[in-house]
Amino acid sequence: MRINHIIQLLGLLVLLSLFAVILLEVRMLKVGSTFHKAFEWNLFLAWIPLIVAFVLYLLHKNNKLSFFVFTFGFTIWLLFFPNAPYIITDLVHLKVFMVKTFPYWYDVIMIFSFAFSGLLCGLLSLYLIQKLLRKYFHKILTACIILICIFLTGVGIYLGRVLRWNSWDIFNKSKQVSIIQDITNTFLQTNSLAFILVHGVLLLLAYLFFLFLIKIKEE
Repeated sequence: MRINHIIQLLGLLVLLSLFAVILLEVRMLKVGSTFHKAFEWNLFLAWIPLIVAFVLYLLHKNNKLSFFVFTFGFTIWLLFFPNAPYIITDLVHLKVFMVKTFPYWYDVIMIFSFAFSGLLCGLLSLYLIQKLLRKYFHKILTACIILICIFLTGVGIYLGRVLRWNSWDIFNKSKQVSIIQDITNTFLQTNSLAFILVHGVLLLLAYLFFLFLIKIKEE
């Protein structure tokens, strides 16, 4: 994918993200409450893995990407990547928005705009990372790494939505033991495994569809 094409996609994502933010700001202004300001924070977090992936891709295109820098960047990307598709789970807040003071259809469009923006940020960043992985690894191994990342994302979403952990909590030494314990317990429970599997499959199918669209564009 050419840099110009990526920049165009980033521009469209910026517009979509701004659209979502404007919808929320209008709603908060009308209702007089900033209770759901967290949507904007979640969207900001969704942009982090895309920015990291894009910077790595730019370094690669300019022949300035070393394996050490890629490894470090990939680690940061993987840590924050679940924040992108995580916004899909914000759809659960629709039941909270079912109030007569504001049109329900408006809230549906607003939350969907945030979720769609986050998902697209994740898919584009995943695509860029896959391109970079191919620089160092065989095609099959790269596909396996991407598949693992997708289902690890399901784990990340579970830790965030259900157990309420944040990506940066891993840097807090006082919380690291608890996080490891929760991750271990996650793989021992049927409900959490089902949660991870369903979200992983959804993200995988979305990514395959995204790859198909990219292939059409390149042809």
